[in-house]
Amino acid sequence: MGLDGLDKRCAEYYKAGARFAKWRSVVSIPNGPSTIAVRECAYGLARYAATAQVCVWPCACLGVCS
Repeated sequence: MGLDGLDKRCAEYYKAGARFAKWRSVVSIPNGPSTIAVRECAYGLARYAATAQVCVWPCACLGVCS
């Protein structure tokens, strides 16, 4: 599912009573995540938040584990 069609799903969730949605991305690399990996996760979370905020309150979480 991912980000494809998120706008339509958020509208459906709102109609069903949802008022917030959470998206969590975790980067776990034994030697520490690269700058590119963290940036790409942050970009995906930003896209999620920008799309979801039209219908629901977005909660975006980035977890970095090393």
